[in-house]
Amino acid sequence: MNYIQFILFFIFAIGAFLAGLPVYSRLTKEDSLKSCRSIFLGEVLLIGSILIYAGLMIVSMLGLYTVHFIWGVVGLAYLAIFDKNSRDEILALFKKEAAFSLPVIVFIVMAAVFFYRNCYFLMDVDSHTAYLLTQKIWLENKTSLIGSPALDLRVYVAQFDAVFYGLGLSVFPRETLFPQLINTFFRLIAVLLVFGYTNYRFNKWYGLAASMYMFFNIAFHISGANRWVVLNGALVALIFAASYSMWEGRAQKSNARFLLALVFLLLIPSNKYQGLLVAIFIFALGMFVQRNPLKQIVGIFKSRFYVSAFALFVVIAALHFIKNWIATGCPSFPIFAGQFNALNHTPEMDAVFRQYTKGVDLNLFTRYFGYLFLWHDIIPERRVIYVLIYLPFIILMMMRRNKVINYDVTFEFMYWLALSIASVFGICILMFQDPRYYVFPLGVMVFTTIFAVHYIFRECLKVRVTFIIVLFMIFFATPWYKIYTKNIDEFSNPTYKQNWEVVTDKIHTSDVVSIYYPRQNEVDEAIRNNPDKFAKSAWYFFMQPNRHSSFLSPIRPYVSVLTTSIISWESYESEEKVINDLKAYGIKWLIDYRDDKVVFIPVNDFAKEMVVFDRYPKKVQYDYGFPEELTRTKYAK
Repeated sequence: MNYIQFILFFIFAIGAFLAGLPVYSRLTKEDSLKSCRSIFLGEVLLIGSILIYAGLMIVSMLGLYTVHFIWGVVGLAYLAIFDKNSRDEILALFKKEAAFSLPVIVFIVMAAVFFYRNCYFLMDVDSHTAYLLTQKIWLENKTSLIGSPALDLRVYVAQFDAVFYGLGLSVFPRETLFPQLINTFFRLIAVLLVFGYTNYRFNKWYGLAASMYMFFNIAFHISGANRWVVLNGALVALIFAASYSMWEGRAQKSNARFLLALVFLLLIPSNKYQGLLVAIFIFALGMFVQRNPLKQIVGIFKSRFYVSAFALFVVIAALHFIKNWIATGCPSFPIFAGQFNALNHTPEMDAVFRQYTKGVDLNLFTRYFGYLFLWHDIIPERRVIYVLIYLPFIILMMMRRNKVINYDVTFEFMYWLALSIASVFGICILMFQDPRYYVFPLGVMVFTTIFAVHYIFRECLKVRVTFIIVLFMIFFATPWYKIYTKNIDEFSNPTYKQNWEVVTDKIHTSDVVSIYYPRQNEVDEAIRNNPDKFAKSAWYFFMQPNRHSSFLSPIRPYVSVLTTSIISWESYESEEKVINDLKAYGIKWLIDYRDDKVVFIPVNDFAKEMVVFDRYPKKVQYDYGFPEELTRTKYAK
């Protein structure tokens, strides 16, 4: 079973590579970045994934979301073999002499261990409580055009990377190894791009140090294979690719590279709403650094192929919003759902939800600037804030030691620093502060850190010995080196032995369910013992987390004050209205945990609890012990 999932994954990965080649080869005919193998590979895989995503979204909207059609989309990618440009690119890739060196070998070994450590099962936790469930719903209904107040609103949010999970789930509906491999796939793309671009701009040793900053991040290193967090690696890759492509559009005076930056930016909101402001800030800074931004834009429209490619990716980026519009009546659902009166959402419910998931405003961000950079455990961001704190001294030191300032290098340094600030600000102002979101601009932070060390040593201290600079970079990157040397259990990570058991097909998803979801058997047994009640029941969303898996449990309506609208917002004021709303959906029982047991609550009893439930949380969704100013909600009277 595991063997087949590995085979399916490699069929997908090769398909993504082939799908991206025809477009990428034509966009980058004179692009010097493609001379770097890892950049070439990472960008082709990213472009190819976007195209396959488009195919999957289209068949889902046509009601053809079945194993034959979705794997047919992947199969179509293999037609690229008949494209001469694609064949030439493949031949050139293999003909190019392999320049192995110590940093490259170390990088390959680290990447191999990284892949091995992620040979496990994607946990139904975090946002993936909805994402895995989404694919289950799409596959069972053969379509993504499902609009229901009884579904968790997160089913409708952007989830570009999670769409690919359906490929594996269509063959093995209860196995989550393939989804975990997809999660690893996008994180590997992000590392390839960071290693490759740092190597391209500086050298392989710098690239190795940059990759260590990525690999030695525990949230990045083992993601999805534990019950704590699932990182969106595709967003990390898209944000970094857009950032350096904007700069290279200036450096190379390249319309094609500028177009690639726009393509990557377009897909960020289709991947995660929380990346929207980050994308806007990258675009604004990218336009600012262009030597002639108007000329760059006009240059795209001078080429028929560029215009066609841009239009294609605009449509692909819009597919998620078109799907939501058809299914719910609100393209950005759940954002502005109340204004569209979509699926029983009201403006008041929207206002409460925005407070519950709110970020900080400009005033709070300014006041807690250093705190927001330092509180979590993302190493590169800690280094960036240190650089920002000492930036005036760095500039003074450089001016004192240099009669002539290297304005080009200084300007680029400031670009990456500004991107780092803007990225964190974009995340903090839009949504609650959370380690998952702070990792989104990880590639930008890593490259900024490397650039800062280079700048300080070369431009300020006049150190010309690369070996010394690299030693400092690697030293700063090593706090989490134990990730590679020990079976770390801090975040319920799998052990090396468990990884081997997955690779050798000795354990499967069902074998670990009791570890991560200790009450799953009780839930299953309760369902088996009460088939009549379950047929007329709904899941109460506030069941204790990590007790059971929504993905592994039968689909029934969900009831929640803030994340579903099966009970209308106004109905919470009256027991009779709560009961009527539930019975209108054929619901007579609510499933919940009470006194550490799975129980079926009659709707009459449930209604009594709902009318006294406080619909206005006093704190934001995730409170990590922040100062009260950052977590306190404020509702308009």
